[in-house]
Amino acid sequence: MFGLFKSKQEAPGMIGDKARVTALLQELRTQATVLALRVAGSEVWHNSALVAIEPRHGLLALERIQDDAGHQRIIRVRRFHAMARYNGIVAFNAELSPDTKAEQTRYIVPMPRSIEHQERKAGGVTLAVGAAAVTIIGNGSAMRGYLSDLSLSGLEIRTRDTVPLRPDEEASACNFQLPGGGAVSCRLKIISIQLDTTAHETRVRGEWLDLPEHQRRDIDRTIARLVQEQQQQQDAGRAKR
Repeated sequence: MFGLFKSKQEAPGMIGDKARVTALLQELRTQATVLALRVAGSEVWHNSALVAIEPRHGLLALERIQDDAGHQRIIRVRRFHAMARYNGIVAFNAELSPDTKAEQTRYIVPMPRSIEHQERKAGGVTLAVGAAAVTIIGNGSAMRGYLSDLSLSGLEIRTRDTVPLRPDEEASACNFQLPGGGAVSCRLKIISIQLDTTAHETRVRGEWLDLPEHQRRDIDRTIARLVQEQQQQQDAGRAKR
């Protein structure tokens, strides 16, 4: 088994009941949740989406990825790992049906027999002001700010610079150092831009595009560590009262 999680046979979080698997997949489709695909043997993720479910035939239809090299790799290898962020991490392995050809706009795959659903109590973590400086580049301009929120699906940046992008546009580069070490460098899709008049800052929320697997693992470890540290600080503060 290849994939994001190395789970034991009896590990919690595995959904094997067909009705529950179908219901969870239906939720991903209804919510238009981004489904990240990674070909077996690769560390590069490509964004897709679940566009149709046919429980009677036991088939799923996934949106073809836009990157042509990644698409050709999926067609050649046939096997890939799919992951989505929905009340935690949803993950499953898939293999293209024999009928799926390179010229088609959808990937047809058998419905997974089981899905891994790793729920996280804290979906992300809020960082202290100035914890990590971030630079994003888009439309030929650079914007600098600081990381204010971090999750496995994306981030929030606070900045006083002019934002060179609009929602749904892509930053060609997003670069920063994780608190405690580890560099992150990938493309970013801008989700929202909101002016904070109280702080005289702009809040920019973005979603990772093609985030390498080793960077995703670094982010996951960083979130877990920071959540634990913040919980310890809260516990220490309550103990002093």
